[in-house]
Amino acid sequence: MSKYFNLVKQLGRPYWLTTIVLLFFLVFGSFNMNAQVSVVGTTAGTAAVNYTTLNAAFAAINAGTHKGAISVTITGNTTEPATAIPLLKSALPSSYTSILIKPSGGDFTINSAANPTSNKGVVILQGADNVTIDGDDTATAGTRNLSFVVAASSTTGTAAFQLASNSTSGTDGADNNTIKNCIIKGGGSSARTANFNYGIVMSNISSITSAASVSLNTIIQNNLITRSSYGIYANGSSNARILNNIIGSATSNDEIAVTGIYIFRPGSAGIEALIQGNDIRAGNNSSSNVTNGIEIGIISSRVSVEGNSIHDIHTNSNVGTYGITTNGGSSYVNIDNNMIYNIYGDTFRNMGVGFSSGGSPYTNINLRNNTILIGATNNQGTTNTEYACIRFGGGVNLTNSSFLILNNILVNLVTSGGGGTNSSSIIQDNGLISSGSGNIIDYNCYYGSTFSSNLSNQTLSGWQSYTTQDAHSIFSNPPFVSATNPHILYNGSNAAALNGSGTPIADVTTDFDGEARNATTPDIGADEFSLDPTTITSFSPTALCAQVGQTVTITGTNLSQITAVKFNGVNATSFTTVNSTTITAVFPMAATGGFITIVNGVDTVTSTAVYTVNQIVTPTFTQVAAVCSGATIAAVPTTSTNAVTGTWSPALSNTATTTYTFTPTAGLCSNTATMTITVNPKTTPTFTQVAAVCVGVNISALPTISTNSITGTWSPAVNNTATTTYTFTPTDAVCNNVATMTITVNPKTTPTFTQVASSCANTTLTALPTTSNNGISGTWSPAINKTTTTTYTFTPTVGQCANTTTQTITITAPKVTAAISFVAPNYVNICTQVWTNKNLDVTTYRDGTPIPQVTDSNAWAALTTGAWCYYNNDPANGAIYGKLYNWYAINDPRGLAPLGWHIPTKNECVSLAYCAGGTTDFYTGNNPGVLNTYHIAGGVIKETGNIHWVNPSTGATNLLNFNALPGSFRDSDGSFSTSLGTIFEFWTKTADTSWPPNSTNPNLLYWHIFVSSGSSDLQVSPYGDKKLGLSVRLVKD
Repeated sequence: MSKYFNLVKQLGRPYWLTTIVLLFFLVFGSFNMNAQVSVVGTTAGTAAVNYTTLNAAFAAINAGTHKGAISVTITGNTTEPATAIPLLKSALPSSYTSILIKPSGGDFTINSAANPTSNKGVVILQGADNVTIDGDDTATAGTRNLSFVVAASSTTGTAAFQLASNSTSGTDGADNNTIKNCIIKGGGSSARTANFNYGIVMSNISSITSAASVSLNTIIQNNLITRSSYGIYANGSSNARILNNIIGSATSNDEIAVTGIYIFRPGSAGIEALIQGNDIRAGNNSSSNVTNGIEIGIISSRVSVEGNSIHDIHTNSNVGTYGITTNGGSSYVNIDNNMIYNIYGDTFRNMGVGFSSGGSPYTNINLRNNTILIGATNNQGTTNTEYACIRFGGGVNLTNSSFLILNNILVNLVTSGGGGTNSSSIIQDNGLISSGSGNIIDYNCYYGSTFSSNLSNQTLSGWQSYTTQDAHSIFSNPPFVSATNPHILYNGSNAAALNGSGTPIADVTTDFDGEARNATTPDIGADEFSLDPTTITSFSPTALCAQVGQTVTITGTNLSQITAVKFNGVNATSFTTVNSTTITAVFPMAATGGFITIVNGVDTVTSTAVYTVNQIVTPTFTQVAAVCSGATIAAVPTTSTNAVTGTWSPALSNTATTTYTFTPTAGLCSNTATMTITVNPKTTPTFTQVAAVCVGVNISALPTISTNSITGTWSPAVNNTATTTYTFTPTDAVCNNVATMTITVNPKTTPTFTQVASSCANTTLTALPTTSNNGISGTWSPAINKTTTTTYTFTPTVGQCANTTTQTITITAPKVTAAISFVAPNYVNICTQVWTNKNLDVTTYRDGTPIPQVTDSNAWAALTTGAWCYYNNDPANGAIYGKLYNWYAINDPRGLAPLGWHIPTKNECVSLAYCAGGTTDFYTGNNPGVLNTYHIAGGVIKETGNIHWVNPSTGATNLLNFNALPGSFRDSDGSFSTSLGTIFEFWTKTADTSWPPNSTNPNLLYWHIFVSSGSSDLQVSPYGDKKLGLSVRLVKD
């Protein structure tokens, strides 16, 4: 966080802007920085996701977010939660076949929380199978690039890794898992012996100290494990493979406090645990716990401990130290080819190999070809200390046990009673070993002041007599390379006594270093060596270069115990013994030419040949000039101007600028060299785009010099009749690209308009539109003529690619309906209006179009167009009452009324009522103000007498000569339900928009006139349905 606040300081005011920047970094910056764990599965649909911790990745895998073969990539340091999220067994919702966890991009650390949860690991595999944690990033130096660090604290029972069974009963373990190439640091503090903690622990999930009964095929390999009470605690592991790990540290605070490797397993036939090739040291234990290199738990079976270097096992407690300790009841245990040395402590027992009491006999315990060196460093305790190469505890049942102790070197240089030591022996047997009739002890090399405190004759013969064993064993002081390197010096005193003095063992065919043992006369001890003198037969290369890191391979004989390699008297930077015939050494830059010398114990061997040291030469070359893309580049010379031969890579490219590396021929003292050959991209000519033109418009010649000064020519010739792409070919075609330009030639568009319908003469015509349907603007000529058919021309506005177009508007002569003659007495003046005094009786519209006669009632009810009928479909009624028309006929745009006349409006009918002397009375029912009733007016317009009206024809005076006739009407359903002689109704042109209220009915009601025989009233009624058949009276225009 501090770097963000420093950023704020630097940004300064205004603070609000600074705050926004800070928030941006906090939200987006921290998000990216914390995404340290990337997970992807092979199953389709499970995309890669980044997480901030490994535990978060486990939670996602448990939830089934990632499936199949899953890869977990560590790309940064993490801090895991205090309470770990276990990786569970693959079972719904999770579904994986394998999981690989690896770092990428550097050295990274998985850290625990500051106070991790007790009795739990930071990384927990709870029944999870097929998980590999591989700390080696091949792109980063070293093989251990991933660390797992538990915070040093007083918390009890923490572990970096916990491989746990999936149930509280200990079944369903975490199987087929591998932890390799990691740095593992436990949570040990200065008081870690009081709060036990672990590097790697196998346990029941319910308790970190309870056995995980089935944890099959676990591999723990090439890890560095420090700062723990127990480096590896394999509790109940069925067949773990613990290989080539470094466990412990010479640094006090990073030591293993109690035991390097603890293994407990009730093994079965065919399943064997293997502890091999590990380097183990342990100490700094001030508690009441024994310090062990390796401890094999009680009644464990089928464990092989092979080729381990177990050293510097020490304590200042009063309970003792052991290189290897095995507990009672164990069986089928092989302890072979181990080097055990520098085992010491302040008080109590310090033993190379111990077999503790436990009552149960040991069965098939093999102790073969080990080298145990006690007391060489003189780290003796101050008081009450005991030292021995092998100790049998007081309660060990040797009578019924079976031990095979063969080909071992057992050396105890501690003197009893000296340096505070009150007991020292080669073997501390507590008087038991002579009773073991099933034991075989032979072909061993002993050396020390005391065989056993139980002997009166402390000689080999005394020991042989006491044990009735060791008939072929020897008593000799082996010539070790040093107190901290118990290999044998071939030319040391007594080396010959060990060489070839062992007995062949069928399953021990190699030594501590992996070198083959003599099949018939193997050596005694962990180191198989040769008595042949050390020689240098050859080395290569012989011509060395004055450069750092050059490796020289030296071949010869008996090179296993080389202690120094020198070049003309200067120690090699480093050297590695490959085997007994090969050494590799790194040449020191300070050395000059001369001889190679090797030191083997007391021998110094110098090569007969000399090496030379040549100075490094840097090859020089004449720079190749820059070329254009695509141009030929001549082959670069393979001999430099200063005579260095070699090869170039990569292959020459004439398409992109490339740096080439010259690698000198092997053996030449020459650096590599580089040369960058610049390949310039071709230049593309640029031009100003010619605008689109209309077909036929002149196009100017295209320029022959581009806007970026490239000359050339165009093809084809300019064409103003069609869109054409033209190609510009540069004069210099090597460094310039061709260019193209497309000039668009637009065809002329013909404007389109909606055709104006034909019209009657003198009918008003709307002005023609000045923009066509397809967006072309312009003008029309000539002016609109409404008296005669005329063709008009549309001329597009200048600048548009458009043709002219025309439209002809047809004007027709008016047609006058001759079906009725309006001469006296067929019309009458009433006040200011002229009304027809006869019901309309036409069969065509004003333009002569026939009006259909519809007689069928169903057809009438379905009409939505104009129609007429006679009352009761009887033509005789038409001669008297005229025709009945539906609303569609009176509203047809072709006009029902003859020219000069029109259908009356509601207001014109109201005027008629007033002229007839009507007095107003409004309907007062449910819809007040809708129905208008005019008293007296109905009688004033009715025909008098009872020829047509039924009796009584109330109030009939016909004073206005209107001649209202009772022609009745046709219902909207097509029926004739009301008799002739009773009702006179005729249409108005006015729609009733007030009833029904808020109506959306397309069949709006229309006002009409209603007069009945039994009343003198005239009603202006709004209840006229469009489908009614009513009489029609007209008003003059």
